[in-house]
Amino acid sequence: MSKAKEIKPVKYVFSDVVSLVKTYANDKKIVLEIGSGTGNNLAFFAENGFNTHGIEIDQRAIDFAHDLLKGKNLKADIRLGDATKLPYGDGSFDLVLDRACLQHNKLDKIVQIIKEVERVLAKEGIFIIVNFISKDDFSAKDFDHNSKSLAWWKSSYQIYDDIHYTSEEELRSLLKNFEIIYMEHIRTEVLIPQRYDKGSYILVAKKL
Repeated sequence: MSKAKEIKPVKYVFSDVVSLVKTYANDKKIVLEIGSGTGNNLAFFAENGFNTHGIEIDQRAIDFAHDLLKGKNLKADIRLGDATKLPYGDGSFDLVLDRACLQHNKLDKIVQIIKEVERVLAKEGIFIIVNFISKDDFSAKDFDHNSKSLAWWKSSYQIYDDIHYTSEEELRSLLKNFEIIYMEHIRTEVLIPQRYDKGSYILVAKKL
């Protein structure tokens, strides 16, 4: 699992996580977030009665997450570790969340992480993937690493050693042992302050 060169704390849950959990996993009780970062999504789960777990490769992020949860009087079990080797028993969770963790790994590690997710999910458990960056994203084909334009991109993505751009075909192959119950490819044309195209996938799969 790739570690960011710097930590950018996030306090607020991502809206897509809220809507997908409400629609596809509202009855689930035990959740694991892989690459749980600074704890924003963990706080959401804990606030809503989930038995909440996270695994994160960076102790700096875990420390921030603990502070965030403590400030809200919430609890979550957060472990320092790598999602390619999840330290949990088979069938431990009925919901696993990936919010931009998979995309910051090389393909061989992505394959291993998904195998581990399948292992720790209970039968008919739900795997939610939010914002797996698409090959249609401007940064996959148009971005000049030596350019000074779109400087925010460097600070947002280049803090990671790896970025993997995926496709519908690849996602279907990676999740061949799951039933994909929702898949969305989001293409967005940003107009201001500069024109560029964004692309990412949102996906919900059920363990068979």
